[in-house]
Amino acid sequence: MFIFDIGMVFCPIIGYLDQYRTVWKTHSSRGFSLVICGILLFSNIIRIFFWALERFNHALLFQAIVMSTMQLLLLKLCLKYLNGDETVEKSQFCKFNLLYIFNKKYWNEFWNWTSFSAYIVVLSWLCIVISIFNFMFLQSEVYANALGTLALGIEAALGIPQLLKIKKQKSSKGFSKTLLFTWVVGDVFKSGYYVLTFSPYQFILCGFFQLFTDFVIIFLCIYYRKNDRTSSNKFTEDIKQEINNDNLLSIKIAVDSKEKINDDIHTIDITEVTKQEINYNSSGSIDHSEVCNKEMNNDITKTNIISEDTK
Repeated sequence: MFIFDIGMVFCPIIGYLDQYRTVWKTHSSRGFSLVICGILLFSNIIRIFFWALERFNHALLFQAIVMSTMQLLLLKLCLKYLNGDETVEKSQFCKFNLLYIFNKKYWNEFWNWTSFSAYIVVLSWLCIVISIFNFMFLQSEVYANALGTLALGIEAALGIPQLLKIKKQKSSKGFSKTLLFTWVVGDVFKSGYYVLTFSPYQFILCGFFQLFTDFVIIFLCIYYRKNDRTSSNKFTEDIKQEINNDNLLSIKIAVDSKEKINDDIHTIDITEVTKQEINYNSSGSIDHSEVCNKEMNNDITKTNIISEDTK
């Protein structure tokens, strides 16, 4: 039984480890719904408080603690790589402040914040409120059953956000199929474990409803497989077209540079010819001036000779 307990604690997070790897590798959380993190965090935190009232199997308590930790890590990474390269407006809820819950905008953007601190605030308030109610209704069996039903009811809805996201995108691209596989295997294992260990009825109902949701998601993934291939081919074609455009641009730049160099060489040649003409004209002018000076000197000499003969 100890082996089954260990499996119950750690096996459910295997799929989320793969999703974590996928987000880390692609630097994008586009295909993964953050609502999944929210559902698991809310349900497992409430389950921990439910255990304080209804002492069920310790393995289920440790599972809730391990899963909560995993979801916090995954949520933080998804926020880091939110929607890949898309521009996302920076959240004003960037620092931890319990007074955020009195801000109307905080609730208008519920579970759609871009700051990790905003999520921690609402989870902190959840713990504070449930702690107060647990203390007030410590001996109430009705309250304990209601809390357990709430915790497992939230968890039962785990696959619904992903199901709706796949339906909306008409594609399952970006959603880890390993995660889906572990959902199915895990939910089969959990349902059997709940039945064999005589867990509270809330756990059993949750397990079977999750199995139903898993098979609907599998159907959608198969149904939209063609769209995934088309999207992948389109992405490849876009990359090829971008590479071709870059090559054409490089060739055009090279041709333009060559033409510019030729124009510069032609300009230099014209400048050299012009300089030669100027030098030639300058030399001709100097020679002409020297000839004129010599003629004038000869005329003056002749005049002087005539003058002397006359005397």
